[in-house]
Amino acid sequence: MKKIDLKSIVSSWKNLDPQKIWTWPSIPKYAVLAGICVLVAIGGYFTLVGPEIESLEQAQLQMETLKKEYQDKYTMSANLEAYKKLRKNTEVVFGESLRQLPSKSEMEALLNDINQAGLGRGLSFESFKPNPKENTFEFYAELPIAMTVEGSYHDIAEFNAAIAKLARIVTINDIELKLLDPKNNGSKEKKGPAFKMKMVATAKTYRYLDDTEVKEQQKAKQAANKGRPTTGESKK
Repeated sequence: MKKIDLKSIVSSWKNLDPQKIWTWPSIPKYAVLAGICVLVAIGGYFTLVGPEIESLEQAQLQMETLKKEYQDKYTMSANLEAYKKLRKNTEVVFGESLRQLPSKSEMEALLNDINQAGLGRGLSFESFKPNPKENTFEFYAELPIAMTVEGSYHDIAEFNAAIAKLARIVTINDIELKLLDPKNNGSKEKKGPAFKMKMVATAKTYRYLDDTEVKEQQKAKQAANKGRPTTGESKK
């Protein structure tokens, strides 16, 4: 095996004339040429190949984004029929709930039904006062009715049960029950189901707003929003 002469290699790099590379010894000449080739290759990579790789990476990102959008739209289209069915069922349920709310013209009959439910069970109405002002919401109105009735515990319980079974929605709220003094109600019993009681409560019934009332509600809401100061104005 031929030994490498390091002294000869080192001496070949001495006294080299940069302007006469072709006269250099083989080792320095080929080493410099190899270095130039490496520099040219590196420069070519960053000049030509680098931008192409960056463009390819951007294209891959765009492809992933488009792929996700496609998957999302495909999922939506696959579930479109289910969404339509759900919407239809929701509209049916909403319509059934809406039909449980009386119209404005039916309110008087509903109030009469509430009154008759009490009288038919032997209750006496000390007061039955529908609030003259309704509480209006987006598509319905709430009518509170302050009432005071007297009767036995069972009769009052049956009255509340009858109210819950009405075709229209009526709720009994803020119930207060008081025992009546037997000296003043003619009852000989001091306790038990026949003993007379007084119930003070607020019944609430609801009706749906007609198209004209809904439009008025929307106009009033828009007017209120216009008159409301913005965040910047309120800080001033």
